Amino acid sequence: MRQRWKQVALAIAVVAGTADEAVAAVCFPYAGGVPGGIGNGPSAWWSAGVTLIGSETMTWREDPRWRGAFADMAKGMETFRVVVENTGGVQYLVMYWEVKSDATGAGDKLYFGVWDDDSSKGNVYRLTRDMANDTPTAGAGFDGGATPSAFTGQIFGGEVVSGSVVWTAAPTGSALPGWLTDYTRVDVDCGTPPSTDCYTWAIRIRARIDPTANTAAATPSGLKIRAAAPRTFRFWYEIQDNTTVGTTPYTFPSGLAVHADEAGPTFPNPIGWKQAQLGTGATCDGDIVFNSSDVFVNTAGSTLLNLTTNNFNATPANNAPSTSISNSELTARFRIANWGSASSSSPEWKDTCIAGGSGASVVYPGDFARSCPWTVPDPCAYQPADAGCGPSAGTKNPHQCVLVDLGLAANATGQYTFSAQSVYQNMSFDVSSKLVRQATIDIKNLDPMPSGAANRDVFLYVHTRNMPANIANEPPAGDQVPPPRQRFKELQLPATGAIGTQDAARIQAAVQAGQLTLDQVEQIMPTYIVYVWHDTGRTLPTAAGPRKLLEAQPSFGLFLAHDGELEGWKHALTGAGAVLVGPNFYKFSPPNNSTFPVTISIESIECTGLRCVPTWIWILVALLLLLLILYILYRLFRKKQP
Repeated sequence: MRQRWKQVALAIAVVAGTADEAVAAVCFPYAGGVPGGIGNGPSAWWSAGVTLIGSETMTWREDPRWRGAFADMAKGMETFRVVVENTGGVQYLVMYWEVKSDATGAGDKLYFGVWDDDSSKGNVYRLTRDMANDTPTAGAGFDGGATPSAFTGQIFGGEVVSGSVVWTAAPTGSALPGWLTDYTRVDVDCGTPPSTDCYTWAIRIRARIDPTANTAAATPSGLKIRAAAPRTFRFWYEIQDNTTVGTTPYTFPSGLAVHADEAGPTFPNPIGWKQAQLGTGATCDGDIVFNSSDVFVNTAGSTLLNLTTNNFNATPANNAPSTSISNSELTARFRIANWGSASSSSPEWKDTCIAGGSGASVVYPGDFARSCPWTVPDPCAYQPADAGCGPSAGTKNPHQCVLVDLGLAANATGQYTFSAQSVYQNMSFDVSSKLVRQATIDIKNLDPMPSGAANRDVFLYVHTRNMPANIANEPPAGDQVPPPRQRFKELQLPATGAIGTQDAARIQAAVQAGQLTLDQVEQIMPTYIVYVWHDTGRTLPTAAGPRKLLEAQPSFGLFLAHDGELEGWKHALTGAGAVLVGPNFYKFSPPNNSTFPVTISIESIECTGLRCVPTWIWILVALLLLLLILYILYRLFRKKQP
């Protein structure tokens, strides 16, 4: 069964907003759990002696009990999920935030706020990630005396004074409430533990709800959410993902003009925060979940165009366990641009087709299968420059980035949350011996630089997984296999070494059948991903001074197969004017309103000669030689006998 609770996969991005534009209010559903051995209720990481069950990626963020959770997702880089827990008459918001593309380590900040309209009061909580190293499955908890602790925090109380919202920070040295320190965990995933390529981090929080909470207290007893139905409140969060070159904010709801600034302190006005409600209600007809695993052209996992007719496909799903949704209400608009990264406002996005639906309603966790044909108007453009077919040859890449926007049909009557509303699919399966591909970085039609500068900084960060410089060919001891491949043992993957073309075909088939997401593919296949940001020209005020405000663009990348034994991998990203600002981290400074090419080179180093013979074979040869020597000695001894 397709697991729709999973986090957004590789290479997706939300463009013109997410759930906040799709519905007047959002509903945070009560946790339903999963029948059977996994258990009811939420993902309960805080319970003593608890064991993670059912997560195929061995992370609490992919515990199956997140099914049906409200989600917000931004540009393939950030994910938020929340459910409501009801235990012993006390309720909690069980939440996590995940950032997938951090290039330079700790120091990132999460702000989240809850505002009570009845009392015109609320709180903002700020958590700073101090943990920089790889964490175990359980995550890292709070330790106020530890160096480094997993996180530190600050609380702000707000109220309306003379028609304006005034925020006050808790006194310096104030303790954080126990419900925040006891139940919060920080996760850090590193490509090479303990501290290299730590590109993904997350914060998990179990936040107590208390309708009587004193928002002015230094340590509030919980989130102030009204007890009477409907249990509505206003909700906001902002992640400030800090790197050495600037800060990328991810906010919900999107589009707020003001960013969190503790110097005031200043936060966005709660009137612009998202109207939310515990449980279901008349304003929440259903949640539709959508990620990059649900988008393909012609065959699953592919965005490679045929030169004639192509079938564009999207399979968003009903994520509301108690709601059926009319199949005719949902539309999908497909657009394409050259493989690489194009800003959402670029004119290079070309419309292909719009797909609608009909027939019976879709019940959880069923798909809305959206498909429509498109014929390439100029096949020559997608052929190599030396094809000789005409002047347009080589102007288009047959590998395309596909953008899908979900919408409501003209006859739609419901109000739906889209998680997410717009998705990019920009990952391709390919075969590597020596692979060279050109990608297009597009910054057309962005807002002018406030300073009037003619050029704009663009940053590219290369993340690889399962692509070490040296690969061990020895089989694991006994029946053990590397954990990711063991969790997907139905794919019959080799215990060690390369993923071959036949293995990759089975993986693609599993993606098409809804048995794997692209995030899970990344765990088992050699994966090469490029994350992209551009400088907005604006700055974010901080205690250390103003920082560049960056904006994320779509990421792009490759899943790689190779037949035969491997010694390791080599890869490079090159382009005119590239400046290395950190490990695998590049800066370009192209003219505004332009595109520029970068070249991706990946080489699989084949293992040849005696040095590539596995250790176990050498041991076997040594044993055979020893037996031969013993046999010769035995024969010599027998000859000397009278």
